[in-house]
Amino acid sequence: MRKRTILIVIFVVLVSIALMGLDIYENKTREVALKAEAEKVYTVSDIFKDADFSTEKMKLGIGIINGNIEEYETVFIEDEEQLKQIVHLVQNLHLQISNNIYMLSDADYWVKIKSNKDYYIYIFKDEKEICFSSDTRYFKILNNDEFFNTLEQAIQ
Repeated sequence: MRKRTILIVIFVVLVSIALMGLDIYENKTREVALKAEAEKVYTVSDIFKDADFSTEKMKLGIGIINGNIEEYETVFIEDEEQLKQIVHLVQNLHLQISNNIYMLSDADYWVKIKSNKDYYIYIFKDEKEICFSSDTRYFKILNNDEFFNTLEQAIQ
C-alpha cells in the first residue's frame, strides 16, 4: 500500500511538472507571436486590401482639422502629378501598430481617397501617426518625412 501511495505521488508530481512546462512553452510562444505582431511593418495596401489606387477617375481631398472634426477646411488636389505623388507616398508608407489612442478630433488632417470606394485616413502630424476608417488600430508612420512635406505643400 505504501509503495502504491509513493508511485501515485511521483506520478502526480511528474504530471504537474509536465503541465507546468507545457504552460511555460505556450506562454513563450504567445509572447513571441505578440512581439512579432507588434514589430510587423504594414503598408496601406495591407490595411485597405481591396483598394484600387490605379483608377484614372481617382479623387483626393485633404481636410484640415482645427480641433473640431465637424468644421474643417477641405483642399481638393486637382493637379494630376501632385495627386499621383501623394497617392504613391500613401501607398508606400511603412506603418507599425501603435499603443496610442486618440480622438479623431485631435487629428491634424484627414485624407479621403475616392477610387473604387471611399477610403479615409486620419493623420496626427506631431505624433507621426495615422488611423484608417476601416481599422480600429493606430499606426506609427516609420518613413514619414517626405509624406508630411508633400502633404504640407499640397494644402498651401
